[in-house]
Amino acid sequence: MPNTLHARPSLLRDRSGRTLMEMMVVVIIIGLILAMAGPKMFNYVSAMSAGSATSQLSADIAYTRMMAVREGRTVVLTLTDATTYTITVENLDGSVFRTLRTVRLANNFPGTTLTGDGNVGRLAFDSRGILKANSATGVTVTRGERTQRLAITLIGRVTRDAAQ
Repeated sequence: MPNTLHARPSLLRDRSGRTLMEMMVVVIIIGLILAMAGPKMFNYVSAMSAGSATSQLSADIAYTRMMAVREGRTVVLTLTDATTYTITVENLDGSVFRTLRTVRLANNFPGTTLTGDGNVGRLAFDSRGILKANSATGVTVTRGERTQRLAITLIGRVTRDAAQ
């Protein structure tokens, strides 16, 4: 039978718990790390959101061009305001024949705004997929301090300029 008298005093002497001061030091260190990492994380999330909005707009510009060729009519992407754009098919007289899509970037990418070059908020492709005269040749996507620009060539190719 083991001697319980000798086991008990060793348990009382073994105090491996943490003091309040040690826990407060750890909490302060974690707080400092979070304070330094927070702004970088916010900038990263902002850049990713601006990049995603730019990718969606780029895909929709390509979709507009493809639908112009497919429909054999002029198809227009119009920036209706700073956060919304509409893709429509036009009649020969320029009136709207059919609305294909309306996109509100604010729903998926809050704080993201769009600006056409020279305040021209209209990209029109003819039935051959060629960018029509008086169309914007670029669109700028802005979220916070992040700005990305899409350049559209006359043949409808979309390129993304480097992020700023």
